[in-house]
Amino acid sequence: MKRGKMFNVVIAVIVVFGLAASLLHAQAGRGKGRLQGKVIFADTKLPAANVDIMAQYAQDANLKFETKSDKDGEWGFIGLGTGEWRITASLTGYLPDKKALQLSQFTPNPMLVMTLEKIPEGTAVQVDKSSLLGQGNTFYDEEKFEEALTAFKGFQEKTPEFIEVCINIGNCLQKMEKYDEAIAQYNKFLEAVLVKTEKIELQAQALASIGEIYVKQEKMEKAQEFFMKSVELNPKNEILAYNVAEIFFGNNKNEEAAKYYQIASQIKPQWGIPYLKLGYVYLNLGDNQKAIEYFNKFMEVDPQNPEVDNIKEVINGLKEGEGEGQVTE
Repeated sequence: MKRGKMFNVVIAVIVVFGLAASLLHAQAGRGKGRLQGKVIFADTKLPAANVDIMAQYAQDANLKFETKSDKDGEWGFIGLGTGEWRITASLTGYLPDKKALQLSQFTPNPMLVMTLEKIPEGTAVQVDKSSLLGQGNTFYDEEKFEEALTAFKGFQEKTPEFIEVCINIGNCLQKMEKYDEAIAQYNKFLEAVLVKTEKIELQAQALASIGEIYVKQEKMEKAQEFFMKSVELNPKNEILAYNVAEIFFGNNKNEEAAKYYQIASQIKPQWGIPYLKLGYVYLNLGDNQKAIEYFNKFMEVDPQNPEVDNIKEVINGLKEGEGEGQVTE
């Protein structure tokens, strides 16, 4: 074995990853990323115009982009950096729709479809920035989770028919590490909408949130159970599968992460990032041949990605370290 060369390969990989991390930190959520979406009404499925759309960087509550949907319900943002973004669609008289996604500035991101559910006539609640729900959303975006929890619970007391707020409450409790209480809120929502198929996305979100809690508690079998239920419920949502993979990857659960990155790539084969992440996963697992296989697939699918040159260097280093006869592309 060429130990000296392998050591150099490891250093090269670390340098590449370290440089990428430094660049991302310097950008602080800004970059070349694009995100497009559409907002529709839940009941009619028709496009919703003039809806307020906000994109907020998860790691910096002060970094926000705002726009409005056009007559076709479409909207878009440019200049976003790699990382987790929280997207909110708001319109007076409707419950806001909030989604979180992992965005790449190097590859095309899937179109994000958001839905607005109308508040029934005769309800005195007005969902805007001055309402309890609006206040809760604002506090949550600012990572003031105790204040957000108070607002969401106040909204829940006044309008118990809007069961969706259980997810908001559960998210706050999860951030505050009150895991049993958070799971109880997610389950309360799931039990209430068990037969309402129009809320599939929210059901999948609640199931995935329970799975995330079990990951944090190192209960991997329980986490897998809920993640599988989530993906099976919404099997065409590559972002859901990808986000599940990211949860596992972020907790150093590489084999579990690989499973869900693969699901994401199967749902959307022309999306390069899951292949790139699979390459990283197999590097962590010490399977250089598999890593090279997925890095090559990433470059095939997304040849214009700025990361391609770095990945070529990583592949060359791995091949040199292992020996040409031991690695195939």
